[in-house]
Amino acid sequence: MPTGRNHLAAGAIGGKIYVAGGRLGAGFTSAMTNVVEVFDPSGGTWTTRAPMPVAHGGINGSVANGNFFVWGGEGPSGVFNNMEM
Repeated sequence: MPTGRNHLAAGAIGGKIYVAGGRLGAGFTSAMTNVVEVFDPSGGTWTTRAPMPVAHGGINGSVANGNFFVWGGEGPSGVFNNMEM
């Protein structure tokens, strides 16, 4: 994965694995990212997609009807109440 991180969300669509957000370091107050990267196992390659509008860490994600939804998360100021698609 090009961007090493933890507390991310991942889901599979069309044979590819989408990875979004997460924390860049250890601990609850580490920096969060809005990066979205996609792994294609058939070629063993990663590509970067448009970033999420807001950086999220400690997030949830789900795939429904060919869409990858990311919501929630937490940061130093509390819990996020927004959702990205």
